[in-house]
Amino acid sequence: VMTVDFLVDFIRDGKRSVEAFAVKTSAELQSKRSVAKLEIARTTLQDMGIPHHLILDTKLPNRAVENIEWIYSARSCDDETTENGEIVEAHLDDFEQQLRDADGLTIARTMCESFDAARSLEAGTSIRLLKRLMIERRVSAPLTATEILDTPLAEFTAPGDLP
Repeated sequence: VMTVDFLVDFIRDGKRSVEAFAVKTSAELQSKRSVAKLEIARTTLQDMGIPHHLILDTKLPNRAVENIEWIYSARSCDDETTENGEIVEAHLDDFEQQLRDADGLTIARTMCESFDAARSLEAGTSIRLLKRLMIERRVSAPLTATEILDTPLAEFTAPGDLP
């Protein structure tokens, strides 16, 4: 059995491509078995025409890791059997449309606060909506931003925004 940590779709020069990424700790690279498995994955993917990249834990940008953890924290809030999950489902598509229609200079936090107020939602509901859109890859956030919520909406992208 061969696994890859991430398969990522890229659009470069108007062409879609896929690349594979393995994420390892420096300690894992001390194991001959781990290195052998990485080499098997690399050569197999190379034969398939898929570039393979190794990312070490020491090379990961801390801010991006923290932002990904923040985004995925929404999963624990959105149990679909709960009232919160039902509220998220009821407003998700409308929020996405508002996000697409908003002025690019609008700060994400401001848009979320306005959406909550306009619909009499509990404060923070729209933040869960934004996180959910990111988890579902309907919206991409600037992961290296110091604070995603303080970022102008122009820095977010959606699949339809890509060439």
